[in-house]
Amino acid sequence: MEAKILTQKDADLMNRKEVVLEIVHHGTKTPTKLEVIKKAAELLKTEESLVQFKKINEAFGIGKCKALVHVYKDIN
Repeated sequence: MEAKILTQKDADLMNRKEVVLEIVHHGTKTPTKLEVIKKAAELLKTEESLVQFKKINEAFGIGKCKALVHVYKDIN
C-alpha cells in the first residue's frame, strides 16, 4: 500500500489540519480505518492518537482511494 498527500489545509480555529491522502492498493482490499490512520501518522510524522479518520472514497476496480483525515495539534 502506497500513499501520498494530495492536499493539506490548516484549520487553526479547530486546532487541526485537514489532509486528503491518495492510497494505491492494487490487488488488495480497501484499507481499513486503522491502516489509514497508521499511514497518515507515518507520512505526517505524528502520533496515531492525534489522527482522526473521517471518510474514504473508493473508485471501483481502479485500486485507488482518497481518504480524509484530521490531524490535531494536541490531544486536548
